[in-house]
Amino acid sequence: MESRAEVSSILERHIVRQEVKYVNGVRVETVWVPDNADVSKVHLNRELVSREVTDPSTGKAKTLTIQQAVNRRIEEAGITKVRSNQNTCIEIIFSGSPETMCAMSPEQVNAWANDTLAWARGRWGYENVVSATLHCDEKTPHMHVIVVPIVQGQSRRSASKERMDAAMGVDTRKYKTDTTRNRLCANEVYTKPLLYGYHTSYAETVGEKYGLSRGVRAELGSYKKHTSSIEYNRQLAEETAEKERLISELTADYAELTSAVENATSKLSAQREIMHLQEKTIADNDAIIQSQEKQKASVVINDDAVEKQLAEKYVSLAELEAKEKQLQRSITDKTAECDTLDKKIQTRRQQLATKVNLTDVPKKGVLGYNTAEVTSFIESVNTATLLSQMNQAPRFYNPNESLENEVYRLRRVEDEYKKLLDSPHLLQERIDELKVEFQRKGIENMLKFAINDTGVHVNFIEVKNTSEGDDIFARFTIGEGTYQYAAHISPSEHITYTDDSRIISLWACHNFSKEEIWWNLGTPDEIQQKREKEIVTDRLSTKLTMLTRERIVVEDYKVSGDRYLAFATNGRAYFINREGKTWSTNDDRVKTIQDCKRYAKEKIWDSHGDINQLKQSLKHRL
Repeated sequence: MESRAEVSSILERHIVRQEVKYVNGVRVETVWVPDNADVSKVHLNRELVSREVTDPSTGKAKTLTIQQAVNRRIEEAGITKVRSNQNTCIEIIFSGSPETMCAMSPEQVNAWANDTLAWARGRWGYENVVSATLHCDEKTPHMHVIVVPIVQGQSRRSASKERMDAAMGVDTRKYKTDTTRNRLCANEVYTKPLLYGYHTSYAETVGEKYGLSRGVRAELGSYKKHTSSIEYNRQLAEETAEKERLISELTADYAELTSAVENATSKLSAQREIMHLQEKTIADNDAIIQSQEKQKASVVINDDAVEKQLAEKYVSLAELEAKEKQLQRSITDKTAECDTLDKKIQTRRQQLATKVNLTDVPKKGVLGYNTAEVTSFIESVNTATLLSQMNQAPRFYNPNESLENEVYRLRRVEDEYKKLLDSPHLLQERIDELKVEFQRKGIENMLKFAINDTGVHVNFIEVKNTSEGDDIFARFTIGEGTYQYAAHISPSEHITYTDDSRIISLWACHNFSKEEIWWNLGTPDEIQQKREKEIVTDRLSTKLTMLTRERIVVEDYKVSGDRYLAFATNGRAYFINREGKTWSTNDDRVKTIQDCKRYAKEKIWDSHGDINQLKQSLKHRL
């Protein structure tokens, strides 16, 4: 509470959130918001006491200022004499701790304001409360109440004098005091004992209803005083000056950082150019990623499938034996044919012995030369030419050699499967080896997809079975290098990896899990979403660069229906739909999709046309 001689224009402006100006002699009221208030919440403020009256001269309704409402109440009470230094009103601020007040819903705050107004009217009189305003646009909701201190009866000084005169048996009064007379006296409303009572009464009547408790009561006679508005404003001005000094220093630091960021941005732009050229490569890799995902799905193989495969192989041995017998018969037939051909060649050589000397022709064995070609050459050319052509005759491999190799390979396969079927432990070892190999291949494919490098080679795997699934630790290399990396795959397929040399086992993986040495990759789905988002971001950057004809690098984007809201490094907000139409603005208020819709009708958007129109115009110029 604070008693005042009048309601100043500054206090009036703060309470009603309006500022009065005179333009060319005409009074103009504009909305005024203090620095510590939120302009978007001004509409939540409420006037609980109406100051609207009818102007007798014009017959129209008008709204009085708070000081006019105070003066009007004094006139209605019949008080004609008011000293120039007399306090005509008392300002009371009702509030509570920020935690409690901010935790209330808007409905609870309005109910609290109505109960507070009812308590004030019951305490100081219904007509004496000329203004009550609820402020919800500042940090803590609170109420400003203006009370005119009108009381009835004689003053405390007159009553004390009457008691003294009565004790002495004299009556010095010239006139009897009218006990129903209205008086303007702030001293009989604003005293320290009464303040204690106000606090206690308000806490019991209103505060407890809304979770507010009475503050710690100071002892009577205490020298502690409430900070006045002037002192508070002085302290606030000093703090503001200090903050402005800090802001200036931070601004200088920010300018240096901005320069460094611009240099870094220019370097990044060059790298982005190279990345745009790799967009086609990324699209081609999508097919590889899909094939890798299919391979990952087929990694796990069960024992039944392996045993079934081995059984099928064993059943096919009978077919192989039948094929081997057939091959043996074929070899016998071929051998007989070769013997017959050899005899024919020897006979032909004897018949031509009188024409050509064949003693210098090397013998190549059965089917060493093509018989038809040899016969044709002997009959058509002379001896020297014949010998030369026979030495250059085309050769071919003995078919017996390929048949023998095939039979040998089939016999080895048969021996291997017989060993596996005759020895269950060898069969189980072979199954375990296949399991480990399939598991290694699956983890290798998963890491290739996560790290986006086809040169990953896993050379060590360690698996720990838990209640949630398999906890896998793997060591791998990339490309032809020998540098070792460690990867940890959780049961939920969450992947992290590191190059720390201390990670040599699953125990070490858990032991150093809290240190910042791990690179988090996420699950395969998260990795896929991250890459898809990067692709969309790059494509948006390319489209915006074509439209605006300046380099645009999109940092992030949001999707609403069929529209995008993209933010670029130069602080502008870009709005693009799927038809290619684009707008941009540098208004600081536009930060989200909701801001786009809220300020869509304001003239803050610059249109850049659409992609199709731009392509047509460029084609026409070329």
